[in-house]
Amino acid sequence: RLERIQVTREFLDRAVPGWRDIRVVHVAGTSGKGSTAWMLASMLSRRHRTGLVTSPHLFDMRERIRVDLEPISQDDLAWTFVTRVSDACRVLVEEDESFALRFPEVILATAFAHFLEVGVTWAVIETALGGRYDQSNVVEPAAAVITNVSFDHMHQLGETLEEIATHKAGVIKEGVSVFTTETKEEVLEVLRREAAERHAPLHQVEVPPGPGGTLRFHGLDWRLAMKGAHMRLNAALALSVALDVAGVSAEDCMKALATAQMPARFQEFRPGVFADVAHNPAKVAALAATIDEELGTRRRIVVLGLTDKKDGPSVLAPLVGVADALVFTRSRYRGADPRSLQDAWDHLDTPTPVEVVDSPRDALERAIEWA
Repeated sequence: RLERIQVTREFLDRAVPGWRDIRVVHVAGTSGKGSTAWMLASMLSRRHRTGLVTSPHLFDMRERIRVDLEPISQDDLAWTFVTRVSDACRVLVEEDESFALRFPEVILATAFAHFLEVGVTWAVIETALGGRYDQSNVVEPAAAVITNVSFDHMHQLGETLEEIATHKAGVIKEGVSVFTTETKEEVLEVLRREAAERHAPLHQVEVPPGPGGTLRFHGLDWRLAMKGAHMRLNAALALSVALDVAGVSAEDCMKALATAQMPARFQEFRPGVFADVAHNPAKVAALAATIDEELGTRRRIVVLGLTDKKDGPSVLAPLVGVADALVFTRSRYRGADPRSLQDAWDHLDTPTPVEVVDSPRDALERAIEWA
């Protein structure tokens, strides 16, 4: 995989000249990457033409490439891919077959080509998986961000926090400031070691406790559009880079954070119906805390489906005592059998009632009816 990074970097140098002129913030971590990147891009775009690369998408591949938070248009996506990426790829593959790009590499190349076309000067790039061997690790960023390290994708990143942290720490570059809100000592030890080896200043961003939707930071009070106490950590990381690295004014940052809402982060898309993409134990624990804080005594029916790579019992455990009822359904992408989720829930020994409805659409309607 390290070879693939070298191939991608050479492809970009030869097919997308000028891509290194864009100032980049590289965002890694187990949870909170997307919302941190979204808030940072929102703040940067107040003063700069700003690109954003995130993954995965919810409904449309264009969501992965944004300029000032707006998805790339279908026409721009097609034109950029064909004229800047596909044609160059064909030429280079005749020279060396390793230049046959894979899907994540295509997205990255298309994004940088589009960013240059429309005059982007700053870009926020989220890692897809891990960091050290992620295709996005071709960048030489102005700053790096590591949100946190917890258990997810263990079949690819390792079974211990130290192993997973080693992957995340791979985004730390020579002399480049890195920001984190991580507090676990075994993780910090890995980050400190990597930062010391690369002479990179490591900033541990501290966030005082407080209610979701608000943040006291840098001596100022900030209002956040994204709900949940965990979003305060993500906002502090984004602010650290926007204020201290990019030099965005506090006034612009305040306006951005008050309106920045990434889709499917406790998003109320119908009255009383919320969408959230939490899918690992840490994210579901954060979601559970947000449900308690935001919904109070309201009745909570949780609709949930997982892919077949997730550990059902550990993902479901934070919902004990939070959900009044659950409807298990089948994820459309590599969906785990919802009956196996029901079995996992039963083993948690909780009286909360559950139902199984295979179709996600029907499961949602059943939950609304039940509520």
